[in-house]
Amino acid sequence: MNGIYNRRVTISFMRQNIICIDKMLSKISLPNRDKIFFVGTILVALSEKSYRDLYKSFELKSQSSLLETTIEVLKSIAQVRCEYKKELYEMQIRLESIVRKNLIGKKKEFSLYQLIDTIALYTSEGIEHIDEFYSEFITSSSGNRTVTGIVLTPNHIAEFMAQLLEIKEDDTVLDICCGCGTLLLAADHQVNSYNNYFGCEVDHEIYLLGVMNAICQKSNITMMQEDCFSERIEGILHTSFSKGMLNPPYSHMKYSALDFLLRELEFIQSGGEVAIICPTSCAMSAKYHKERRMLMQKHTLQAVLSMPEDLFCGNGAFTYTCIMIWKANVPHNRDHKVYFARCNYDGFRRYGRLGRIDKTGAWPNIKKEWLERYRSRQVIQGLTALHTVTAECEWLPEAYIISDSIPEKADFEKTLIDYLVYCARTYGISQEKS
Repeated sequence: MNGIYNRRVTISFMRQNIICIDKMLSKISLPNRDKIFFVGTILVALSEKSYRDLYKSFELKSQSSLLETTIEVLKSIAQVRCEYKKELYEMQIRLESIVRKNLIGKKKEFSLYQLIDTIALYTSEGIEHIDEFYSEFITSSSGNRTVTGIVLTPNHIAEFMAQLLEIKEDDTVLDICCGCGTLLLAADHQVNSYNNYFGCEVDHEIYLLGVMNAICQKSNITMMQEDCFSERIEGILHTSFSKGMLNPPYSHMKYSALDFLLRELEFIQSGGEVAIICPTSCAMSAKYHKERRMLMQKHTLQAVLSMPEDLFCGNGAFTYTCIMIWKANVPHNRDHKVYFARCNYDGFRRYGRLGRIDKTGAWPNIKKEWLERYRSRQVIQGLTALHTVTAECEWLPEAYIISDSIPEKADFEKTLIDYLVYCARTYGISQEKS
């Protein structure tokens, strides 16, 4: 067992087994949202060592008894995590409904015990791998993102964003659209501080997944279900947060990613920093003129780092992204030099349905280089640059980084095609009537 947690083997091994679990749940006719909810609830129970030992005694016993035992464990967790008592009660009710409707008394290929035992593979060494397993399962089972609305920040990028902010023990961190809690959990992993990490999420189903994630990892992050643009949130939040992390919705019907950024910055103290990963369209001068002016009138753009183009591949989601670092409530000085970096290769490659995997273990060294360059503001031809910008300028690194080589014709043609595809996806294609 210990060997499977070698980092280079774990992800592909884990994803292969996640595909198997997903297929098992499909065979008992669970829709995607119920799959994710079922697995999350079982992981919450498995986060308790007593249950990891107890469930094994039910292999040949009544599945109804195993269900009742699982529910009792959830009740005991609710006594400890009182802040999530209501959510844990909902988990009990919905788990019982799913199991009784789809498993107990039905002639199914798999029993409740077999499903739990398969999921438990990733908890046999404790809880340290639950977050990775669960986020990978959500990604695998989400299918088309228009069905579930779930597109997670990759774990390694969430960790990188937390390290860009250099979060310390006395920092308080906010994420106003925290989804499943990936960014806040990355901050908590960097510096485990009690009650210093706060997030809100408007979607009830996604909020529940975030609660499950926090409980599974025994994290102290605080989450609430609330619309970050509501007036009510202003009475709950305060302006003493020192750091912010954000991966906002990219196709929200009412608000752009920069609207979410502006809203988050309202709650960050002067001089505090926010890291946001967003579509590169937010950094292009052709769009969001009003939001870009509002940002620079009140806040300072510190850095822009372009991300790998296939970072969010899968789940029906594909968009070019960048990470921006903003200093809150300090107006942007037009003479201030912004740090730009091309971070287009993170060591990960796509492997079919298994998704992006760092098979060679290159990421730790790549991340170290990226962080060192950012902190030293080092200028490297072809990779980084320092440049002044205004609200009317391009904020994309590629606009300021001087290439250290002359591109081949094939490279030029591929880049041109990629750009045309990007423009079509970002701005749409208009056809003039003849």
